[in-house]
Amino acid sequence: PVSFPMAGDFDFMCFNNGNSLAPVIMPGDFIALKKLTSWKTYIPGDIICVVITNEYKMLRKVSVTQDNDESITFTQMVDGTPIETSIPKDIIVEIYKVVGNYRRQ
Repeated sequence: PVSFPMAGDFDFMCFNNGNSLAPVIMPGDFIALKKLTSWKTYIPGDIICVVITNEYKMLRKVSVTQDNDESITFTQMVDGTPIETSIPKDIIVEIYKVVGNYRRQ
């Protein structure tokens, strides 16, 4: 167990093993997550989310501007370069906002 009072209100914590947001969130970081219950109609821009689709999970940063109502634009880091990708809303099962992370020293 990790004491994580600086995250504030969160639903649960998990261990990150991907590098899609390095160096902000690194493999090995613990992240505190809060479920967004209204993601289908509203996702605030410029936050980091864990997106669970009907095929896989991924850690992404939500882009500030969104092009349309059918998909959500996310940013991930690929070899240190930010790459934007759009994901259709109808394949997203759940989405969680990352409200904090803890890096062991």
